[in-house]
Amino acid sequence: MLRARIADPEHSKGQRTRWTLLASAAEMLEERGYTGLRVTDVNEKAGVSNALFYLYFKNKEEITREVMTGFLEVLFARDDASPKPQSVEEAIFRGNYDYLRHFAANPGLMRCLMQFGDEISEFGRLWRESSHGWVARVARRLAREPELAGRDLDELSAQVTALGAMVDGYLRAIYVEKVPSAVETLKAIAPDAAARALFLTQLWVRAIYCRDMHWSPGDSLKST
Repeated sequence: MLRARIADPEHSKGQRTRWTLLASAAEMLEERGYTGLRVTDVNEKAGVSNALFYLYFKNKEEITREVMTGFLEVLFARDDASPKPQSVEEAIFRGNYDYLRHFAANPGLMRCLMQFGDEISEFGRLWRESSHGWVARVARRLAREPELAGRDLDELSAQVTALGAMVDGYLRAIYVEKVPSAVETLKAIAPDAAARALFLTQLWVRAIYCRDMHWSPGDSLKST
């Protein structure tokens, strides 16, 4: 996304320089993590001087905060351009599918989210607020389901929180830590991203509805 902005000549040179630094920092964070990030390496990758860096950012903490904040927005964004899901089960599938693809494409940045959130209290708070907003949004949507009528909203929120943590932990084992047994098992039952999202969705539906899925992806797996 940042590289696309940099290539747009409609933006000012200063703005494109700022985005170049952010894109370079994002790539270095993906490769080395927050503790391994050095301002000099960001500048070398961006092709700018150290002095120019400090015209835009105070230090590596500030540029990392901006990169991670933008990444959080992407993770929790709702794609209003996509076709509206025809059921809650399909909505859960698409949410899992989008999140899984972001995780698989950016395992280093996902690691940084956890690392940076622990080290910088302000960013940890931002991450928690984003997560809490997502939980509340999903729980409210589930509460409108006729099949779940009468279910307590706090109970649904707790279930969504637990299921979200399950997905985070599982995807971390697969894409960040690359635990051999977990990777091989998942490959055997779900070889691609769509099949993996379907597997996670089945777990969600069984946990929330205490039944198997009614919705079938059909041809939508081919079009995602």
